[in-house]
Amino acid sequence: MKDDGSDHKNQGSVEPSEVEEARKDVAEARERLGETVEELAAKADVKALAQEKADEFRAQAQEKAAEVRMQAQEKAADAKVQAQVIAVQAQEKAAEVKAHVQDRAAEVAAGIQQYAPEQVRRSPVPFAVGIGAALVVVALVVRRRGRSC
Repeated sequence: MKDDGSDHKNQGSVEPSEVEEARKDVAEARERLGETVEELAAKADVKALAQEKADEFRAQAQEKAAEVRMQAQEKAADAKVQAQVIAVQAQEKAAEVKAHVQDRAAEVAAGIQQYAPEQVRRSPVPFAVGIGAALVVVALVVRRRGRSC
């Protein structure tokens, strides 16, 4: 600062060209600042949008996983019921085969008791062979039916 007082006079008077230049500088600074704010806002929005999308995808994936889990549980329950039905049917079939074999064995035994005494007295060898063959046939039938059930 000068002591002569001339400095005070110059401070109060500003040239119009300086004012205009200062206004242009302020306008340019405002424009640059506006652009910078827009760029920052765009970047912030992209991050927020990306996070929002990620949250949506995560929620969809969790919903889909729950849906698939539920379907798998339903299919497992259906398979269990079907297996139980098949097991019951197999038991029923085995009981039928067993009853059939017992009935046939009883019929054969009744026939043997009715005709055997007389036939055995006449010729015991063919009777023994017949009984043995019948037992072999019954054993094969039971064995074969046991495998197919």
